[in-house]
Amino acid sequence: MKKLLIFVIILIAGAFGLSHFKNDKIASEFTKQIDTVESLTHGPVSCEGFINADCSIEAITYQGLLLADSLTLKGIDPTVQFEEGTFINLPVNAEIKNAKFSLFDISSMLQDKIHEELKNFFTKYTMDYDISITANFLTDGKRVRDIDILELDAKDKITPFLLKGKVSQIDTYPILNGFEGSFDFSSKRIVFYDFIKEMRQCCLDKFPERYIKMSDEEIWNDMIAQTSEALKMNLKNQFNQDIETDLMKAMLALLQDERNILDLKVTAKKETPLEQTVMMFFIAGPDAVKEVYDIKVKAK
Repeated sequence: MKKLLIFVIILIAGAFGLSHFKNDKIASEFTKQIDTVESLTHGPVSCEGFINADCSIEAITYQGLLLADSLTLKGIDPTVQFEEGTFINLPVNAEIKNAKFSLFDISSMLQDKIHEELKNFFTKYTMDYDISITANFLTDGKRVRDIDILELDAKDKITPFLLKGKVSQIDTYPILNGFEGSFDFSSKRIVFYDFIKEMRQCCLDKFPERYIKMSDEEIWNDMIAQTSEALKMNLKNQFNQDIETDLMKAMLALLQDERNILDLKVTAKKETPLEQTVMMFFIAGPDAVKEVYDIKVKAK
């Protein structure tokens, strides 16, 4: 997903300002911009539209790994003119089909033969997202300085989510100005039961012995009890009191099926480069983050 985001940023920075080309010429120039991204390959590129153009790229691959089935940038205005060093605000609408974040790929990285035996499960629950993005990019045509995501809507079979937020100074020292996310965990029990079903069919020898005679619901309840206790231990003394209490309540409510939606809001108290924030986290621990961000967590 990180590589896909980098690709989208580079693509948008070069996609506009193609000066009155017809659609086939836009597609040709568009392809040249895409091909400047090292180690990236792709399928056909096509553009359509009377005044503004919608351009689609099929089968986006980076270093041999498929990132997405397709990416479409909508409403490309060929009359936009850029001057290097002069940044303008550029509205962007994009759609990504089957952005790859596959459970099957993740399990294969673990080099465990069980991922082959559970291939049906991992194929059903791929975590491949269909994503629509509405955003404003501050760009001079070569660089993107700020991204203001008005809405990022990502849908899959496990955890669909909505995001919005702003990142500034991307071309120098990126700063996260604010972030809001809503994550839907309403399918968690269905996914878990399907996983247990596959395990019973293929891999009983990998099952803890005490689970073999349990019902699916009994296994679920046992797993939730263990996870809840582990969560309490791991969160203890990791965050300040307010964040710990809110996060604990939210996570436990989700685990225990009392709630299905997790809302997260992060507001910057002061402009701090992300790199510095990450260093603070690792050096001083999670509690240091409260010096930089106000964090609110709620389950509903």
